[in-house]
Amino acid sequence: MRRLVAATALFALASLVASAAPAPSAPRCTVTGTAGRDVLVGTAGRDVLCGLGGNDLLDGGLGNDVLVGGPGNDSLEGGAGSDTLLGGTGNDLLRAWDGTRDRVDGGPGHDRAWVDPSLDRVTRVERYG
Repeated sequence: MRRLVAATALFALASLVASAAPAPSAPRCTVTGTAGRDVLVGTAGRDVLCGLGGNDLLDGGLGNDVLVGGPGNDSLEGGAGSDTLLGGTGNDLLRAWDGTRDRVDGGPGHDRAWVDPSLDRVTRVERYG
């Protein structure tokens, strides 16, 4: 299934349709960014947003989403729902503080996360609250 989701790059406005193959260990992406800085925003349903390279901003919105930052210093916002946030390589900022059970993995780098400590599963994050 392909979904059309608006994506705003810092230097251009574009609509992207995901069709690129994901990395070997990554989930199948419904929206894929570029090698540059992207802003990817999900829908009210389940989305898999993949930022690729660059310092990206990914916002899952509503639904149980998967956000994959990739290389770069990314900012991932899970939004409402039980989300999976995978920072990737770089110094990432991960937000999963929404009162639902989320999975947060910062990946290699020095990452910060805002989570629900009693609910969320947090790995490879240096600082969180």
